[in-house]
Amino acid sequence: MSTTVNLRKAAALLLKAADAGRKEAWLDLFYLCSDYRSSVGNPSMARFCLEKASLFGIQEAKRRLGIITLKDARGIEQMEKGLSLLYESSINGDLISNSIIKTLVLDVQGREEDADSGIAEVQQIAPLLATRLRLARHFGLTKLEALSINPTTAIRPWGLVVEPSSYIKKGSLSEPRAVPAASREAIECIRKAAMEFAPNGEIADLLEGSFRARSLKQRRIFQRINLQENLFFSQANSSQRDALRIGTRWAQNQKIFLDQVLS
Repeated sequence: MSTTVNLRKAAALLLKAADAGRKEAWLDLFYLCSDYRSSVGNPSMARFCLEKASLFGIQEAKRRLGIITLKDARGIEQMEKGLSLLYESSINGDLISNSIIKTLVLDVQGREEDADSGIAEVQQIAPLLATRLRLARHFGLTKLEALSINPTTAIRPWGLVVEPSSYIKKGSLSEPRAVPAASREAIECIRKAAMEFAPNGEIADLLEGSFRARSLKQRRIFQRINLQENLFFSQANSSQRDALRIGTRWAQNQKIFLDQVLS
């Protein structure tokens, strides 16, 4: 009984401090209310306190709220909300948030130096294709994603969204995929790409041609200057891509890591 009374008093004092402007008290309240064994355990109140702490700019709160939002995400909107929170925390120096972001970016093989050299050669022949290759390298895009993406509409403050594709017939894989920027270079890349493509507006397809034309042009250029596709495009299979498209599946694959981060 004594412990129960003390916990309730502690919660009341923390709430009073939070209302008085002590922003750290919101995070303390979250920990108190999120303990289901506690007499003051309350999941709804815990989420409310975490959201308040995040709004006040506490990086740990942003990170935790971002992770929780992603873990519960079953659609693109929730994925975007979670990634926005994690990215905000990451750019403010939170290394754990950056580590989490990297788990949502597919791998691309090869050395950066070789990729940069290849892109420089492509730049002389097809500047817009070179931009697509940079995006593919920074964001771990597949060949289809890189050649079909519209940077002007795909850009987000935290990265990009690969929009629905009519070139993929399998249902889930044709749905959008949220891809965060894992570095400052990545976010600068999508910003520059959006600016480069924006002036072209509706004539972008005329400049580059259809998706089939782009793909054919890319293959011919790669053959001409002897470039390998796996140096720029992710070779991830459908299961790997699908696992990053929905937060609940991503969380299952990252369970051990996330348990460590949230402990």
